[in-house]
Amino acid sequence: MRFNILGCFLVAASTALVSSAAELLGQPDSFYRANGYAVLLALVLLFAWPLAAWRLRTAASPTPT
Repeated sequence: MRFNILGCFLVAASTALVSSAAELLGQPDSFYRANGYAVLLALVLLFAWPLAAWRLRTAASPTPT
């Protein structure tokens, strides 16, 4: 993890988000459960962002002939 700062950020953020989502999903009130699902959606988007950037960068690069 010495050179992968984004990876370190993803691990730290995902740990915090998963624990928060688990706590919210365990609540009996539907408002808090909905917020737990929103936190999970934010986590999915957080992981999809670097993946999408990587895929777009490789698709935009010219292929050698």
